[in-house]
Amino acid sequence: MSKIIACIDGSPLAGSVCDHSAWLAHRLALPITLLHVLERSLYPTSPDTSGAIGLGSREHLLEELARLDEQRARLARADGEAPLAGALQRLHERGVATAPTTLQRHDYLADTLRELEAELGVLVIGKRGEHSGSRGIGSQLETVVRMLHKPILVCAADFIEPRRFLVAYDGSETTHQGLLRVAKSLLLSGLEGEILQVGDTTPARLAGLEAAADLLRSCGSTVTTHLVAGHPEEAIPDRVHASRADLLVMGAYSHS
Repeated sequence: MSKIIACIDGSPLAGSVCDHSAWLAHRLALPITLLHVLERSLYPTSPDTSGAIGLGSREHLLEELARLDEQRARLARADGEAPLAGALQRLHERGVATAPTTLQRHDYLADTLRELEAELGVLVIGKRGEHSGSRGIGSQLETVVRMLHKPILVCAADFIEPRRFLVAYDGSETTHQGLLRVAKSLLLSGLEGEILQVGDTTPARLAGLEAAADLLRSCGSTVTTHLVAGHPEEAIPDRVHASRADLLVMGAYSHS
């Protein structure tokens, strides 16, 4: 069964990840799994030095380092249980009916998500992780978005229940298939929104926009269309601001 997988860590956005996951669970009727990953790059396991040549007096130092690495990883696992427990409590307070499950891994985030992709319905992840500073996007977000072929909800700020949405539409088959998936899921049912395409005005583009809008109208959304000239990297943020959209829906890397 498909599920919502919410990436939880000690970052300030962990609460937003929980709240967005609860909203998705209510909209899509999917269970939630809370995932906490201890990154191998931050908590490495000690290498196997059996059979190594020339260790000599360094052997006891390597053994001590191995013990310290194991102790550090054990403490990190215990420390990781706190945000998972807090996330469970927050989801309960948000009225999530089906009890969420938790999963903790000592691995790389991308490798873990690749392994879980078959059961993934929607991934919910913060714009920045615990070790990513306070500006820009996290170091792993682009890797995850490039790798996965499933919907991803990126949480960039405190949760505001979406009332208005903006779909960035480019007329491609990938975007069309994404709209079909959104329409079938009823994710945007009952919400108001816009479909935006950036480019020159042509009859074909206008017809394509209207067909895309009809897809979302069929699931109960109130939709208008906009075709504007300019560059997508400028026009899309400008329209998000002007339309007061709470949710931006767009494709990524021609596959997601």
